Amino acid sequence: MKKFLSALTLFIAVASFVPVSLAGFSMVPSNSTTRRQFNYELKPGDTKTDSIIVENNNNAPLALLLYGADATHSNQGSFALVNRTATQRTVGSWVTFKDSTVTLKPGEKREIPFTITMPANITPGNYAGGIAAETTAVQDQTKSGTSGGTGAGVVISSRLVVKLFIAVPGEKTVKYNWTDFSRIVAPNNKQRFNFSYSNDGNAAIAVEAKIDFTSLFGDPAEEVKIPGTTLLQNEKVTIPYDWDKEPFFGYYTATATTTFWEYDVANNQNINPVNMTKTITFWIIPWNIAAVVIAIIAIILIYVISKMLIMGRLKKSSKLYEVQTNDTLVTIADKAGVKWKKLAKLNKLKAPYNVKKGDKLQVPFKK
Repeated sequence: MKKFLSALTLFIAVASFVPVSLAGFSMVPSNSTTRRQFNYELKPGDTKTDSIIVENNNNAPLALLLYGADATHSNQGSFALVNRTATQRTVGSWVTFKDSTVTLKPGEKREIPFTITMPANITPGNYAGGIAAETTAVQDQTKSGTSGGTGAGVVISSRLVVKLFIAVPGEKTVKYNWTDFSRIVAPNNKQRFNFSYSNDGNAAIAVEAKIDFTSLFGDPAEEVKIPGTTLLQNEKVTIPYDWDKEPFFGYYTATATTTFWEYDVANNQNINPVNMTKTITFWIIPWNIAAVVIAIIAIILIYVISKMLIMGRLKKSSKLYEVQTNDTLVTIADKAGVKWKKLAKLNKLKAPYNVKKGDKLQVPFKK
């Protein structure tokens, strides 16, 4: 049970986005009818005040921890926030709450202000993070463990976040690169395609991608969309995609198309799209069939090599024999003590295997 609770703690604590039904509360920006995230353009040294609205959907009081967090990427390349205990280097360190802990009554909805304070020496570019609200509950282990003593508590938390983007005006550099499009066979035996990107400028870049699969004869097999992401300045990310509906067998072409957008942080819109395309060709061969094919090929090779070795030894031990009157391939083979078919093969004779007086044959006499 202890291992289970520890695993549950890790899973919920690191999750950046938890469904409201699981979290037990909701959180949205104030004026949520016109915005789903926070977008600002702020200069070095600026201060900005805004607010979020949290609501307790439980029938019991709920304590929330409120904090800012820097942006990161999940294992799938999607937008996420670092944990509360991580070192906050940008947005997470600029956001402050007057009260970082609030307690809501059952069904209570409350507007909570926060302040963003921009560093005076911040360089131009786009920065991302979010506002996070986290619930905590401690389960006492003293009763299920040893009697007496304080025991250790297991902290189980749920977290909801709202994205927050900040554009710092100044000289803008839009520079990005599609560094890799590659294929491997994943541990689940699916074809895995990796999309790797880098943002080498200071403008935020939104990325969308898709793959068109075609068969050997150019027939469409499937078109799939790859989860998009946003790259901030000097960020790199790899987005994996497993082809869940891959065919059983065949030769295929994967044509990947990536659309790069410059993300206008202040207006929350993508602009200036640029398309790029890369292609991979590959075979899909089930491992069980491949093993059978390899085994058959190995047997054939062993058979052919053994025949070649036998014929080589026969040729090495052969002597030149001149065919006499009334000789046939069978009578010559009997004299030599070998099978007539081996004798024919050794001398590269074809059906009907006729020989005539005066012909010269290589004969491996054993008698």
